[in-house]
Amino acid sequence: MRRWLLDRPEDYVLIQQASDVALASETGRLAVAFDIKGAKAIGDQISLLENYRALAVRWMLLAYNRSNRVGGGCQDEDMGLTPFGRDVVQEMERLDMLVCLSHTGHRTARDVLAMAQRPVIFSHSNPATLRPYPRNIPDELIRACAETGGVVGISGIGAFLGDNDSRSEIYARHIDHVVKLVGAPMYPSPWIMSLTSRISTLAWPAWLICWGGRPTQLAERNGARRARAGPLWAAA
Repeated sequence: MRRWLLDRPEDYVLIQQASDVALASETGRLAVAFDIKGAKAIGDQISLLENYRALAVRWMLLAYNRSNRVGGGCQDEDMGLTPFGRDVVQEMERLDMLVCLSHTGHRTARDVLAMAQRPVIFSHSNPATLRPYPRNIPDELIRACAETGGVVGISGIGAFLGDNDSRSEIYARHIDHVVKLVGAPMYPSPWIMSLTSRISTLAWPAWLICWGGRPTQLAERNGARRARAGPLWAAA
């Protein structure tokens, strides 16, 4: 896929940094980046992260429902972030790769959010307050994600929204709940906005992009976080 994209520069831009999204938009092309669903893809070799980044992988879910060497999955026994997992998170931050906690167990997610020095995301996780479901997350994790300057994406899958109910009004209720918890969007990343716009078209009805924090409470802290976030999170 990477070679296929690179062979078609008139239509696609392979994302290396946030400014590539703006470049794609300005030139009428599609900006593309890859993610990995679960750290099983690296086994016990942290060095593979650098290889994946070179191949345009820009974020990785730490778990995909089941537990692995890094930590717990949301549908498995969750013993928390392992020492190896801490090393993985630190290396991902060094490489400017996004740490995604969707599909990850709540205990592991808390551990990651407590140590994070850069924005962390839940790319597609809905509020468990509205829909108790293994894939959804409690309000405390939504707030903690916001504290890092990260984003929360709302999935349009019916099972995550209600009893297999994907009506627009149910979806809007989930968006409203998150906005009331952590405030309206502040400084949306053009890279994230572009990616989620494409993903919503291809996979889910839409995503909520909610930069963490109420302006009066979190803007200063989030600004400091983003200042340390590196080229991937820099404004285009």
